[in-house]
Amino acid sequence: MNRADEMQRLLQRFPMDFTGPGARYGTSERAEGEPNRVGCYTDEWACVWQVGEEGVVGEVVRPPLADWSALAHYSLPWELLDEADFSAVNRNCAQTDLFVLAGTQTRPFERLQFLRG
Repeated sequence: MNRADEMQRLLQRFPMDFTGPGARYGTSERAEGEPNRVGCYTDEWACVWQVGEEGVVGEVVRPPLADWSALAHYSLPWELLDEADFSAVNRNCAQTDLFVLAGTQTRPFERLQFLRG
């Protein structure tokens, strides 16, 4: 983000050895703001993040389930899966010898920390 030219030169010298699967998740109904930019943003799961430095992920400052009673009214972001397109994943994986990254933001253990605080 902050050193794009330097990164391009590095990639020309040492090409990537990983790629993505060619999947697309659905559009979030909750996400607002810009991740990795100074200020606050809300992610797809309704976690509010504070970013103090450009390019840094920041920290969750308002977890949606900080109080367990909120669980009764919390709904998962099903639109991410309902509108997803995974049709090209198997084909893309079969056509490459690169390491394929999943490209997900779920990360169960971390997500539970983000949701609960």
